[in-house]
Order: sequence, then structure tokens, then C-alpha cells
Amino acid sequence: MTARVSGPGGALRLGDGPVLFSGTPPVLRGEVALVNTSVEDLKVRGIATATSPAPRKAAARRAAAPSVVVGDVRVTARLAAGAAARVPARLRVDPATPAGRYTTALEVDGRQVEAVVQVFERDAVRLQPRPVYLRGVAGETLVQPMVVANLGNVSHTVPAGGLVHLGEKDWLGRSLVYALRETEVGQDHNAYLDQLFREVRSTLPAPARFTTTAAGEGVLAPGATAEVELALTLPEGLVKGRTYVGRTTFLGAGLGFKVDCVGTAKTVKRRPR
Repeated sequence: MTARVSGPGGALRLGDGPVLFSGTPPVLRGEVALVNTSVEDLKVRGIATATSPAPRKAAARRAAAPSVVVGDVRVTARLAAGAAARVPARLRVDPATPAGRYTTALEVDGRQVEAVVQVFERDAVRLQPRPVYLRGVAGETLVQPMVVANLGNVSHTVPAGGLVHLGEKDWLGRSLVYALRETEVGQDHNAYLDQLFREVRSTLPAPARFTTTAAGEGVLAPGATAEVELALTLPEGLVKGRTYVGRTTFLGAGLGFKVDCVGTAKTVKRRPR
């Protein structure tokens, strides 16, 4: 891109470098020194990045750093006539750029200023569907295909499986009501609390275990997308007609589950009230 300036052409100058940008992809932040050499105000909306940075002087050489593919540098500044200022700037890089130190250059009217780009790790994985909706019975293994996209700059290995704690939806209100129905007239609050404890305890099934199967070796490189088959085994003791929800961490992202228990001979059926 070219520098976007509203005002006299050739009046904008870059201050001394190097300019430092840092952050997680795709947008890094920094500050740029700008000078208005004209007698009129300038509005600056962007700075060009050099396609071929000029070689450094021998006295200013540092440890070699690779170049980085960058996009435009966005700034929003208004400079009065003859004024100089340091203004916030945003530099766009490829979202999959690995963490590390890079170099590039900014250019205005043929003058280049070195820019040092410090990229940090960005751990970002997108899961679809999320949450996972399933219908089944206690003890059954339910299979759900998923699509996993790595939007960050860190590679991931798909785990072989894990555990998720499923809790009965609306368990608190239901337990309060059922405990009250079980308590006889004349009993004190201790009897009610004891019955409430038993009701709450009965709503806690064992953790559900899931396994995953991914194509290849299950390595998800930055920018890659893969299909993953998730198999969830429901614990015994689920109650027919109830909905169970749970949440766990998968590849650094939150993965939610919603399971409707439809019931069979293995399913616990609540006694009538």
C-alpha cells in the first residue's frame, strides 16, 4: 500500500526508528513518529510498508531476524503545521505467523525506517458444533462428528479423549420441590435439609468419558482445519426425560454438551409423586 495522507504531498516524514510492533496476530500495536514539514495541517490514515527493506548500516547490525509478511499499517493522526508527534499504529500480519522476532520497514517518500515486529503466541481454536447436542440412554455411546479449526499460530495435537461432568438441568429447583414433598407435616427444617441433601446427591451421575478420532496423526497446524469424530459414553443412572449439561476444555477451547436422556430398561425412572 502507499501512505494515505490528506494535505500537501511530500510533507510527511517518518521519525527515527526502529519502530516496535508487538502483540498476537493478526493485529499488532505500536507507535510511529511522524513529522509534518509543511505549513498546512495533515491527516494521516496509513503508512506504507517497504517491499524490499534497505540494508542496515554496519554499526547498527543486530542479531539476524527473519522478515515477516505484513499488511498495511493503520494510523489515525492529525498533525498541525510543522508539528511532530508519536501516534498509535496497528500493523496487520498473517494470523498463522509463528511467535518470534521479525523485521520489516516502513517507507514514506523513499525514506525507510526499520520496524521490529515481536509476535506472541495466540492459542485460538474454533469448534463446531458447539455445544454438542445428543440424545441417548444411560450406558450408550453416542458419536458426533466435529470440525476443528486452528485460528492461532500454535500447533495442536488432538487429545485421545477426556472426561466431562454432566449435571442435571434445573436440578436445584427440582430438588427443592421434591425434598419438600417428601417432608411430612410437623417435621422440622433438619428433616427437610436431610431430604434435600439426598435429592441433590441423586442428581449427580458419574463423569461421562469421551474419545476422539482424527485424520492422520491428529496434529492441527496453524491455519489448518480437520474433521474429528467424538464418541461420548453416557454414565449409568441418568433419568428418563431429563436433560443433562456439561462443559470441558478441548484444545484450549470450551466445549459444551447437552444430552437428552430418552430412556430404556437401563434408565432410572423417577418414582411418581
